[in-house]
Amino acid sequence: MAPTNLDIDILRTLLTAQQLGGFKRAAQRVGRSQSAVSQQIRKLEEQLGKRLFRKEGRGLAPTEAGDAVLSYARRILDLNDEAVARCPRYCGWRFGSIRLTNRFHRKLPAQGACPV
Repeated sequence: MAPTNLDIDILRTLLTAQQLGGFKRAAQRVGRSQSAVSQQIRKLEEQLGKRLFRKEGRGLAPTEAGDAVLSYARRILDLNDEAVARCPRYCGWRFGSIRLTNRFHRKLPAQGACPV
């Protein structure tokens, strides 16, 4: 089953796994469990019908299909990052911070209590 689109989050995880040489280190970097990273990569492999990595010593190495997907992933992520960096200027997006306060200072119910 071919995917209709590639998830940018999965592509970032894929690149991180390749750069760091393993799912465990990639999981630490992206803030997920090792099993979640493995599952993401496995799902992408199933969608593409190809293995993307092979075991090599204590790490991972991309397969031929993996090299191709990684090449596209780099390009996609570079374009995504460029768009995110440039669009605020060209599209009128505004970024900043806001401060929210509660001027009434109502007493909050005890934790776990229903306020209704």
